[in-house]
Amino acid sequence: MYLIGINTFLFTSPFTNESVELFATFADWGFDSVEIAAENQLVLDATIIKAALEKHNIRCISVAAAFGPDQDLRGTSEQQQTSSQSIKDTIDFTKAIGGELVVGPLYSSVGKADAVTTNEYSLQEQTVVTHLKELCKYAAAQQMKLAIEPLKRFETDFINTCEQGLKLIEKVGSDWLHLHLDTFHMNIEEKHLGEAIIKAGERLALLHVCGSDRGTPGWDHTN
Repeated sequence: MYLIGINTFLFTSPFTNESVELFATFADWGFDSVEIAAENQLVLDATIIKAALEKHNIRCISVAAAFGPDQDLRGTSEQQQTSSQSIKDTIDFTKAIGGELVVGPLYSSVGKADAVTTNEYSLQEQTVVTHLKELCKYAAAQQMKLAIEPLKRFETDFINTCEQGLKLIEKVGSDWLHLHLDTFHMNIEEKHLGEAIIKAGERLALLHVCGSDRGTPGWDHTN
């Protein structure tokens, strides 16, 4: 069964323990699940959040991680370690609240969109693959799936399309690594949204749906 959820980032940033008040509204609107945008999971109390989810009979399927410039699996050694630990902390937090997915552009910091040579890209890719293999082992131990999200070219120069995401997943070679697609980014980067979704197949763990202007679906040019 497919679950229809809503992302907390639409209503609050950063998400805090007090933000659980939103869950009542989401449940009243008829959503099956909520995606928590955990910009700093270390300040969140998993006990409070899990209790609020149970109170309103709504599930948290996924926790979204978005990293700033100090967290980058293809950055400096310090940035790589900071990012890797942050992803592990997010996995722990997601497990504690009963979630099933850690999603987002896990491979790099958002906004890093440099022009790099093919050789430099290859070196960065090798570094990211090494980290993702380790992180997938950590996730597997907790029965937690990871899903990488391609972003538009203005936010990353690393993974922009479904095809690029699938190639990275293949190189990591773990059943615990999946794909997270977003129609906003796809509207810019994909030739055909439907074909990309079909191509993702069983690797597609999460689909963000919004209008072409990142607004409500149905009020834009995307059919």
